[in-house]
Amino acid sequence: MASIERWRDRWKVRWWNVSHTKQRSRVVPDRDTAKRLQREIEAAVALGQDWEPPDARQVPVLLDVNEAGEPIGAFSDYMRTVVAERAEGTRRHTDRILLRFAEWLAVTAKPSSGRLTVDLVDAEAIEDWARDLRQEGLEGTTARLYGGIVKNAVQWMRSRRAYREWTEPLERVDLGRVRPPARSLPPTWAQMDAMVHAAWLAHDAAEHPRTKQGAHWRARLVTVLRFTGLRVEQAMALRWDDLDLEAAMMHVRPELGKSTRERAGRHVPISAHLVAELASWGTREGYLLAPHKRSRESTTGPVNALWRAAGVPPAVWAAPPGRAKGNPHHAFRKGLKTGLAAMGVDKDVRDYLVGHHRGIDETYVGLEVPAREAVAMIPPVAEPEPTADVIELAR
Repeated sequence: MASIERWRDRWKVRWWNVSHTKQRSRVVPDRDTAKRLQREIEAAVALGQDWEPPDARQVPVLLDVNEAGEPIGAFSDYMRTVVAERAEGTRRHTDRILLRFAEWLAVTAKPSSGRLTVDLVDAEAIEDWARDLRQEGLEGTTARLYGGIVKNAVQWMRSRRAYREWTEPLERVDLGRVRPPARSLPPTWAQMDAMVHAAWLAHDAAEHPRTKQGAHWRARLVTVLRFTGLRVEQAMALRWDDLDLEAAMMHVRPELGKSTRERAGRHVPISAHLVAELASWGTREGYLLAPHKRSRESTTGPVNALWRAAGVPPAVWAAPPGRAKGNPHHAFRKGLKTGLAAMGVDKDVRDYLVGHHRGIDETYVGLEVPAREAVAMIPPVAEPEPTADVIELAR
């Protein structure tokens, strides 16, 4: 049976499909229209048929491919018009999540028309997907994040004339409550220095050429992270052309930015201690780190092992309770900001150095001078305490 209910200044008709696996709904302007629609739906169900609107063929598609194999539909439009301006990692992540939701919706909604259309997405569908993700073992915070990505896409669809009439407002979507995960601790200067030393000791102890090569660029990586607080993907993409050792300046290119402000590009001063270290690295062309690597990435396993070899507590670098994985590279970013804060460096200057830009407008604030003063306070890598265990790391 189909039911009728008041919905804002209009009326909504709800009904189950013939197989009773999916509840559907349609909004109409007045009660008389809702009554007529109710009768049509019940007549179709009585004949064992799913009711489809006469204009079903005109309902925009959510996601599909054209004859050339190119993605089309509302999700593809959202990726091209909104997400295209975001960082590369964000684009890949959003695209993957929207595709995962579309695949789930195709299985659960089972549209009789065979087309995955935008009217199949509502608050209930997003809530069901988030619940299924948790049942599959995904942690609650991640399921909420995934559901929020789909919600944002649908809210964008509501703002577009081509999709507005086929989508419902998503004012409240219950993605499940989760406890805030425990926060990891920031490393101290001494702990970061011990980790850097562990990386160079691992390089010295390596015997196989490939192992030694991997340990070498990884030791250089953690050295750069310790002095700059860069995100690991930014550090791995740095080129020698991005550095002016004479002026002690670093250019973070626009394509390496994560936030909107960062994607305008930024120039920040670097520590004299880092300049001295970089000056000893030989050939200054191509990528700063691991020029032989095709992939500009650093896996977490070997870096976790270095923190462990340095004797640094897992609470600093490992996954805290409530999270599936830690971020041993990001610990340096947190350590640098915390260390500078303890030295009395202003928050705006700390954010400026690492590219957070939370409401900062450097054009008017003028942070270049205090930023140089701040990097001058970064201590050199201290000599190690009596040794930590040295381990052999895979490339």
